[in-house]
Amino acid sequence: MQDATILLTDGINTYEDTQANFCLDAGVQAEETTSIIYNPSLNLFVQDGNMIQPFTEQSKYETYITNVEKYIEAKEKRLGLADTTVTGGETNT
Repeated sequence: MQDATILLTDGINTYEDTQANFCLDAGVQAEETTSIIYNPSLNLFVQDGNMIQPFTEQSKYETYITNVEKYIEAKEKRLGLADTTVTGGETNT
């Protein structure tokens, strides 16, 4: 989170939206911080400009990363985007 923008990626899928919309899509309360950078593959956790050392996994942020596809689906539903997934050779619309 930086500048009230949430950017989440699991390495394949990416979710990006405002903090307020992320709270709606994820069903969580807003963070009381101005910026969070969390990257477990780099052992990096920075909160409000302060490097948190030693690095330890943060279960809340791990859960956000794990659920990134759910947040993308919630955002698409919130925006009223049509389901265009292909199943069995047919496109759902």
